[in-house]
Amino acid sequence: MRMRLCAAFLVLSTVLVGCPEGDDDDSTRTIPPPAGCDLPALSNTRFSFHLHFGGEEYPQAGLLDLMEEFDVDVFPFTFLPGIVTELGPAEEPGLMAITLTDNTPPPEGEDPPEDPNWIRITYELPLGYDLPVELNQQVASVTVLDVSSGDLVAAFGLWHELEDGTFQLLFMAEPSDAGLAFQPGDAHPMFASVELRDRACPNLYTLPTGCASAYNLSTQFEVLPEELEDGTVIDGDSFELWPTEHRDFVYAGLELRAVNVWSFAFREIDPECNNQYDYSAQRASFFVTRTANAP
Repeated sequence: MRMRLCAAFLVLSTVLVGCPEGDDDDSTRTIPPPAGCDLPALSNTRFSFHLHFGGEEYPQAGLLDLMEEFDVDVFPFTFLPGIVTELGPAEEPGLMAITLTDNTPPPEGEDPPEDPNWIRITYELPLGYDLPVELNQQVASVTVLDVSSGDLVAAFGLWHELEDGTFQLLFMAEPSDAGLAFQPGDAHPMFASVELRDRACPNLYTLPTGCASAYNLSTQFEVLPEELEDGTVIDGDSFELWPTEHRDFVYAGLELRAVNVWSFAFREIDPECNNQYDYSAQRASFFVTRTANAP
């Protein structure tokens, strides 16, 4: 009878529980953390730019000073039409440089300006990656400086200009781990949302100062939906990336790659630590490039 009762219970129950034959119901089940918890960060992604406009020089630091002087929190700057006139190593070891020179046709009968406008961006990307551009390519750039949060959030992107005057994304970087300059949503180049997820990872390390311990977050990306010519709406791709991971996806007919450089936060924060760094913030850095130009 005992065996028949046990068998009936197993059939009817939605949770498989063994009949009491010495099982320890109080035993603790350990759920291992996601494998991405242990992944290290990629090498730093950084950039700065120098603008030559109307015969005047505007280095990035100088533009930040002007923003403070005129009480401006956000400075988005679009440079087009531009042609790539420099692409290679910068003066500072470890950095590369790209210069876009104004390619606006002069009025009929006039010579090109002797001192054209240009923007020069010096940058560093993780090993194996570089900008998917070529010398003499017609390119538009967008650079953003945002100090509205109290920290500098800077980002830049490059778009290829087609013969019909439209633009296709080449590259976009969000290297400032204090926030995003290009806000996800309908106006974003490709993402409906970019959200950090706390998956309860164990600590990676404790800072030498003892102020806090770092642990990994993952980043959830949701690609914008697309509407076809017949009105059909196709949902965008959705994927989770841990630090160092990448994902290839297609948007607006372009084969793109998203790369998570790092995403992390701090816990065990010592309130006695006295510095300007915000240990309570969640931090992330990523970029998007053409898949064909990725390693």
